[in-house]
Amino acid sequence: MKVYPVTGSPPSVEISLCLNSRHRGVGCIRCLATCPTSAIRLPVGRPQIEQWSCVACGACVQSCPTGALESSGRTPEAALLRALADRPSGVLGVACVQAPSDTTLPIEVLGRSSRCLAALSISDQLTLTLAGDDVWLDDTHCSSCAIGAAVQPIHRTAGAANAFLASTETGVRICLGSSTTDHTSRPPEVIDSKRLSRRALFSAVKRSVADAGDVDMMIDGDAGAKLVHRIPRRRRALWHTLARFKARRPVDVTGLPFADVLVDVEACSACGLCATFCPTDALIFHSTDDSFTLSFRPSTCLDCGICLVACPDGAVSYGSDLPPGSLFSQVRWLVAEGTMAPCRVCGTATALLTEPEPLCSVCRDSAGVVRPLFDGAGLLDDLFGQSQK
Repeated sequence: MKVYPVTGSPPSVEISLCLNSRHRGVGCIRCLATCPTSAIRLPVGRPQIEQWSCVACGACVQSCPTGALESSGRTPEAALLRALADRPSGVLGVACVQAPSDTTLPIEVLGRSSRCLAALSISDQLTLTLAGDDVWLDDTHCSSCAIGAAVQPIHRTAGAANAFLASTETGVRICLGSSTTDHTSRPPEVIDSKRLSRRALFSAVKRSVADAGDVDMMIDGDAGAKLVHRIPRRRRALWHTLARFKARRPVDVTGLPFADVLVDVEACSACGLCATFCPTDALIFHSTDDSFTLSFRPSTCLDCGICLVACPDGAVSYGSDLPPGSLFSQVRWLVAEGTMAPCRVCGTATALLTEPEPLCSVCRDSAGVVRPLFDGAGLLDDLFGQSQK
């Protein structure tokens, strides 16, 4: 039997942050689908981790868009980044605790993490490229690993990181060991994440202090909200990392944890449910008796899909490209605006579309206007008469 070493404690779970707790129709199963040991259950849609099956690989933490699952304590990935902060120059490779030490990848420096590479976030992978060299992820042994299924999230994260790098002028990329036939016989210099040099420690502290003021964003529109809005800790780390790059071209966000929210104003009924259920403040809805606006901030969008589910009008869709600066700034733009008028049934203010007397989404999707029954053919009278015989 293949055994994978447990490298830490199972992640903590905050049920209130789960998308399924926010909207019962979302049906999110990302953590369940990502777990390589089937240690996660979703009774009533809420994640539960079976402690005896979890190997603390960190894959589920990276898959959760809202931060409902978080690693406990200081992570091995943070230790790896600190250990590699002042590494020698040259092409870097990163391997997990299970990878053989005699790698033949075309690298000059090898960083060893104490757990699965699926725990590396997009921010982690991008940070490793800041030295100006390609970074190789050693996935060559994943097919023989006890949790080999984790190779899929490793590849997804690398693809997302490369999608952002393509918008920059760096010319570097995240490379997968399984995708090359280029090998070398020269052993690389190995840096163990568990051994942190004194120089690397001071450099890491200096950088964390310098970066603390780079990007800071507050939640908009939380006063009086029925559902709490929260920005996950990992999103804040991603802001800091993205701000260190000079992106020149629009970013294809298809694989990134962002979305370009589009709204069909000819279908939007101005119910505001998309903004109500949004777990952050990416969507903000404002309305008066006469008008409404719906604004969007890409930097706080988690690409969770809840606005698609919550919209009763089918008015929400996603684009694929965003301006690079919008991913880590406070820029916000209008995605919908219009005139409001009372619903002709219940009187609730709703968008004035093509009808002079509009229906709100609730009345439209229910029975609508109830009219007196007119039985011109006398069928009911006939049926009633037959029942009396």
